[in-house]
Amino acid sequence: MENYSQLSLKLGVVRRTWKRMAAISGLAIVLIESTGIFTVLMLADWIYGSRPVPRLIAYAVAIILVIIIFARNVLKPLFRKIPDEKIALYIEEHNKEFEGSLMSAAEFGKGGGKTEEQSQLIDAIIKSAVTRAERYNVKSFVPLTRLRKYGIVALILLVSYVVTSVVFPDTLGKRALRILTFTPPPPPPLSIEQLSKMPIDFNLSTTDANIPKGSSLTLEAILSRTPQDSVIFNFMPAAESGKGTWRTIPMEELDKLHGYRVFMPDINEGTMFYVSSGAHKSKTYNITVFEPFTLQGYEVTMRYPEIYRMPEVAETLGTVIVSAVEGSKITVRVLGNKKITGATLTWDSGKTDKFSADQTRDTTVVATLDVKKSMTGKLKVRDIDGQDYEVPEALEFELVKDLPPVLEIKSPKGTVAMNPLGELLIRAKVEDDFGVDSVDMVFFRGGDKSEGKRVSLIPVTKEGGIPKKVLPVNYAFRLADLKPDVAREEVLTFYIESKDRKGQSGVSDFGMIAVGYFEMWSVMNMETPPVHQMLQVTKDLEPYLNAAWHLHSQKSLLPENDFNTQAKELADSVIDPATKQLYSFAEPKDLENQEQIAICKKIAEMIKRGHEALKKSDTQTTVTEWRLALAEIQLLGVEDTAEITLPPEAQDMAAATSQEMKDVFESFKSESPPETKDQKQAKAEAAANEATKQEKKAEELANIVTSLNRIIANQQEVRKETEKNAAEKPESAKKDAKDEKEMKKLVLDQVEIKAKTDAVAAELEKMRSTAAAELKPETAKKIEEAAKALQRNQPSQKMVNAMVELNAFRPKTAVPEQKKAEEALAKVMESLKNASDTMAADPKAELKRAKNEAEKLAKEVAKLDKKPEAKPEEKPQPKPAEKGQEKAGAKPEEKAGAKPEQKNAAKPEEKKELTPQERKEAAEKAKALAKQLVEHMDNREFGKKEDREKLKEITKDPDLQKKLEEDEKKLDEMKEVVARIKNKLEEEYDAKMTGQRLFSAQREECPPQYRALVNKYYESLSQKDDVK
Repeated sequence: MENYSQLSLKLGVVRRTWKRMAAISGLAIVLIESTGIFTVLMLADWIYGSRPVPRLIAYAVAIILVIIIFARNVLKPLFRKIPDEKIALYIEEHNKEFEGSLMSAAEFGKGGGKTEEQSQLIDAIIKSAVTRAERYNVKSFVPLTRLRKYGIVALILLVSYVVTSVVFPDTLGKRALRILTFTPPPPPPLSIEQLSKMPIDFNLSTTDANIPKGSSLTLEAILSRTPQDSVIFNFMPAAESGKGTWRTIPMEELDKLHGYRVFMPDINEGTMFYVSSGAHKSKTYNITVFEPFTLQGYEVTMRYPEIYRMPEVAETLGTVIVSAVEGSKITVRVLGNKKITGATLTWDSGKTDKFSADQTRDTTVVATLDVKKSMTGKLKVRDIDGQDYEVPEALEFELVKDLPPVLEIKSPKGTVAMNPLGELLIRAKVEDDFGVDSVDMVFFRGGDKSEGKRVSLIPVTKEGGIPKKVLPVNYAFRLADLKPDVAREEVLTFYIESKDRKGQSGVSDFGMIAVGYFEMWSVMNMETPPVHQMLQVTKDLEPYLNAAWHLHSQKSLLPENDFNTQAKELADSVIDPATKQLYSFAEPKDLENQEQIAICKKIAEMIKRGHEALKKSDTQTTVTEWRLALAEIQLLGVEDTAEITLPPEAQDMAAATSQEMKDVFESFKSESPPETKDQKQAKAEAAANEATKQEKKAEELANIVTSLNRIIANQQEVRKETEKNAAEKPESAKKDAKDEKEMKKLVLDQVEIKAKTDAVAAELEKMRSTAAAELKPETAKKIEEAAKALQRNQPSQKMVNAMVELNAFRPKTAVPEQKKAEEALAKVMESLKNASDTMAADPKAELKRAKNEAEKLAKEVAKLDKKPEAKPEEKPQPKPAEKGQEKAGAKPEEKAGAKPEQKNAAKPEEKKELTPQERKEAAEKAKALAKQLVEHMDNREFGKKEDREKLKEITKDPDLQKKLEEDEKKLDEMKEVVARIKNKLEEEYDAKMTGQRLFSAQREECPPQYRALVNKYYESLSQKDDVK
C-alpha cells in the first residue's frame, strides 16, 4: 500500500494543478462576460440618461450577473471534489504511455486483493503505475489550451476598451469612467428660460470705499453668467438715502468674459451704489468722500543760541528755505486745511524726523529741529483720513558760518596831525551777518604797553533786542577830553574794534594821531631844529604792523600750524633779501650826531624785539613793539604839519563855510554828467520798450477782466433759466422729451461756461507766473490774490456739481451750486479789477485804459452792424486860398482825375456776415466792455456827461445782449453813443499827450533863469483836466 500512497500524491498534484487552471480560465471567462455586461450598461446609460431608477436596476442586475458568473467559473472548480479514479482517467486520456495501469491502480489499489495472489497482482500494477508516473512531470498532464483561448480573448477586449477610451475620451472614456465610479451623468444644458431664472453673482472691483473729494472712480463688474438684460450702474447720494430716487448709468462691456465697466468723475459727496441686470442686483455699497489735504504753508520759528541774546523770530512761509547758525533750534509747524495726524521728514541721508500733533491746533503738526549741518529733506503728511500727501518742494536748512564783523573805515585814513584841542571825526560802516553788538575805539598814548583804553562809538544795544546788521559810525574823538592832557609832540595809536553777539571781533588797521603845536610861529625862530626833523624814513613800518595786528586778531580762529606758518612768513618778509638783515626803517641824516644815532638805534631795537617775538609766534609782543616804534617814527616832521588854529569866535564861521563848500562839492559829485545824444536816444528807446511791454500786459489783463465779466453774465443767465425750470417743473413730475431737451440745453450751457472759466484760469495762471518779474509789486500782489481766490473758491468745481444735478434732473439742487460759482467768480473779479486799477494809477493811464476800451467796444459794435462799412473818411478839403496854392504848385500829373486807388477807397467795404454763434459772442463781449467802460469813465468823469449817462442807461437793460443781436435800431443807437465817446476820449488823450510833449520840450530848451516859471505854467496846463 506504500506504493499506492506515492501514486496518490502524484494524483493530488495533478488535481490541484487542474483546479488552478480551471479557476484562472474561469476568471478569463468572467472578464469576457463582464465586458459584455459593461457594454450593456453603457448602452443603457446612453438610452436612459440620468434617470436614477433604471440606473439602479441596471447596476443591481449587472452586479448579480457578475457574482453568478464568478461563482460558476471560479469558485465552483475550486471547491469541486475529484476522486483518484477520475484523475487517473483524465491522465490516461491525455497520455497513452500508462496503458491503463494508472487507471487500474487507482481503482483496485485502495481496497487491496482478497487473496494473496490478487494482492500481489495489485501491488505489481500500482508499482508499474508509480514507476511510469515517476518518469513524467504530472503537472504537464493538465493542458493550457482552454486557458490560452479565454485569456487571449479577455486581453483583447480589455485593450480595446482602453484604446477606445483614450481615443474618444468625451464620448466613451468619460462615460465609462462615470459608470465604473457610479457617478451620475451631468444634467442636460439649461434652456434660455431656465438660464434667465438662475441668479447672477456680481464680482465688483470696488465695494465700500473712502476717496478724496473731487476724485474719480472706475468700477468694473464681472458677472457669473451672460446677462439677458443690460447691466446698469445704480447710484444715489447718501444724503438722500431712504427718500431719494436711484440714478442709473448703463455700463459698457469689456473684453473680459462677462465684464462691464463704468467711470464716475468728480465724486464730491457720499454715494450709495449697486449693479443690476434685470431683476438681479448686487449688494448695496457706500462711497464716502473726504476733503483732500491742502498744504497752506509753514510757520517757522527760529531760536538762536543763548550766546546771541536775540529774541525768537517767527514767520509764515510758503516753502521752507532757512539759513541758521550752528546751535539754532528751528520749530516748523505744518499748516493744513484739515486735521493732521502726523508727518515725517526724510532727510537726504536717510534719517527721519517725526512731526507730532499740535495740542493747540489740530490742523497743524510741529517739530523742533537742531541745526548742526546743512540738510535737505522731503516731507510727507498724513491727515485724519489716512491720506498721505508728499510735499513736492523740499525743505532746506542751510548751516551758515557766523563770520566776524567787517569794518569799512571812511575816515581817518593814515596818520592825522592835529593840535592838543583837536577833534578826530571817525566815520565808518560796520557790517555783520547777524548784527553788530558793539563798536569801540581802542587807543594808546605814547609808550603805553597795556591793552589800551576803550571808547564806545555807538549807543549800547538794548539787551534782547535785534541788533542791526549794518551800522554807520559817526563819532568825534576830542583830544581835550583826555586826562592827563595831551602833550605836544605826542603820538596816539588807535584802532577800531567791533564785536557781534557771539563775541567775535573785527578790527581795523592801526591809525596814528600826531599832536603838534597850536601855531606855526611859536616854533619858527628856534635856533636848533628838533632832532626828529634830521631823521630819514627809509621804509614804511605801518603795513608790517597792520599785518602782524590782523594776524594776532585771528589767533583764536586759525589752526595752530597755519598761524605759525603765517607768522614765520611775516617774519621773513621783514628781512632784506640783499643783506639778509632786518630792514632799516629809520636812519640819521647826520652820521656824527649822537642824538640822532641814539633815536635810530632805539627804533631798530624795538623792531628787532618785535621780529624775535614774531619768530616765536608771539604776535602780542610784536604788535606792541612795532606800534611803539611806529609812534617814534611818526614824530619825524611833526612840526611841519602843525596847523594854525583860528580864534574861537572865527571857528564857527570857518566850520560853516567849510561845510557849505563840502555840501556843494558832494552835490556836484552826485550829479550825473550831461547825457550825450546817443545816450538820450537809447534811454528813450528803453523807456518806449518798457511802456510797450506794460501796455501789452495791461491789454492782457483787460482781456481777462472782459472774459470774466462775460462768464459771470452767462452764469447768471443759466442760473435764472435753471430757477425758472425748477419752478415750472417739480422734480417728482414725469419728464417728457421736451423736458429732457431743455435740461440737456442747460447742461450744455453750463459745460460751455466751465470751459471758458478753465481757459480764463489758465490765462490768469500764466500771467501770475511772470507778474512778479514784469509788473509793479502792487499789481503782482493783486494778481496773486486773484489766483488764490480762484484756487480757494473753486468755481469750476461748483459748476461741475451743478452739471451733475442738472444731468440727474434736479434743477432745484443745482441752483445753490450755480450761486456759489457766481460768488466765487465775483471774488476773483474783485481782485482782478484792483490789479487793473494799480496799472492805471494816474489820470493819464486811466484815460488811456478808457480810450482802449472804447475802441474795442466800437469794434465789437461794428461787427454786429449788418450794413456795409465805409472806408475811413477823406482828409478835409483845403480852403480856397490853399487850393490856389496847391494848384499853383501842383504838377500836371497831380491835376489829372482821381487815381484808381482813390476811386476804390470811396467804395464801401463789403462785410462778411457773422454766424449766429459769432453774433452771440460779439454781443456778449460788447455788453461786458460797455459795463467796464461806464465804470471806468465814472471814476474820472471822462467824456461828456450826457454820453456817459446815455451809455449807462443802455447797459442797465437786462436784454441788451439779445437786442444787440436782433434790434438794428438799438444797435445804431449804441453805435452812435460809442462813436461820440471814442472820439471825445481820443481828443482828451491827444491833448494830454501834446501838453506833456510841450512840457518836456520846454523843460529842456528853456534857459535856467526862466525854467521854474515855464515849468509851473506847463505843469498847470497839462494837469488842468486832472482836477475835477
